[in-house]
Amino acid sequence: MTTAREGQELTQVGPGTAMGELMRQYWIPAALSSELERDAAPVRLMLLGEKLIAFRDSGGRVGVMDHRCPRRCASLFLGRNEGGGIRCIYHGWKFDVAGNCVEMPSVPPPQDFKQKVKAKAYRAERVFAVPATEIAIARIGRPFPNAVMLGGLAAFTRIVSLDAVSAAVRERFESEVAERNVAAAREAYKFVEREFGREVLRAAPD
Repeated sequence: MTTAREGQELTQVGPGTAMGELMRQYWIPAALSSELERDAAPVRLMLLGEKLIAFRDSGGRVGVMDHRCPRRCASLFLGRNEGGGIRCIYHGWKFDVAGNCVEMPSVPPPQDFKQKVKAKAYRAERVFAVPATEIAIARIGRPFPNAVMLGGLAAFTRIVSLDAVSAAVRERFESEVAERNVAAAREAYKFVEREFGREVLRAAPD
């Protein structure tokens, strides 16, 4: 039986906690990509005890960041998603998907210090065609989900195909590195198929 202290360590996932720091080394499903439209209003998220927003900028990039503006902590959920970033409605500061301050209209140009301001932001990716949509995952980790994991996922769930895994890997890596990762994904796919058998695969949803 665990002690009260051990229970807290195992169940608390906020910033600075043991389990929270562990889970922040991995990617976490955050939202359906279809929920994030270009230049549309941001979406509220709660991941690992942190209040965040997610949005898609004019270029189609997904941003996930702390909902508080660094200026006066006004909620960026109320901000305007426009022209490649999210603009705080309080002072008008605008931040890109990486959290960089790109505009500071409340400060005269000779005096602005936007290069010194950064909102707390997390990396985000869109992965895979899941029937008619995609999943947006956030790093709250690693640059891209492990190819071995993706190959095993494809074999075990059939939510995505091995071809979709290979295409996603090739899109993100240079040719030599991509092909090594594709080969690793294929080996993982074969391993899961061999070890778990066709019965498991037939039971998976089409």
